[in-house]
Amino acid sequence: MIADLNNVPRIFRELNKDAFSRKLSCPSFEIIHSSNTFGEFRYRRDGKKVVRPIIKVTDSYDFTEDEMKDIICHEMIHYLLAVEGKDMKCTHGNDFKLMMDSINSTHGFHISITKNKKEFKKL
Repeated sequence: MIADLNNVPRIFRELNKDAFSRKLSCPSFEIIHSSNTFGEFRYRRDGKKVVRPIIKVTDSYDFTEDEMKDIICHEMIHYLLAVEGKDMKCTHGNDFKLMMDSINSTHGFHISITKNKKEFKKL
């Protein structure tokens, strides 16, 4: 599955419903052409409020649907932690790890902090 502006928003909506209890408003989506970055979450701040959230996913790899879900869910964890004011800098600290472990065990995902690029089919 190559990331595009059809499948990334679809997977976001599915994950938002199933794993995030619809807590996240729909961000903007962008497809990037990166061999080094699989996904990225960016936003602007207005005080402590998250504004203009964007989730970016690379189209440089052919992921399985499960791999794509793991990547998007990883970025969604950053998004939720920013919205909740727990991690405005989008780090991989304790709050991130706790939420990642919870989602992995509850939903059978394989979200991780880093991935080895050699595991994926590069285009």
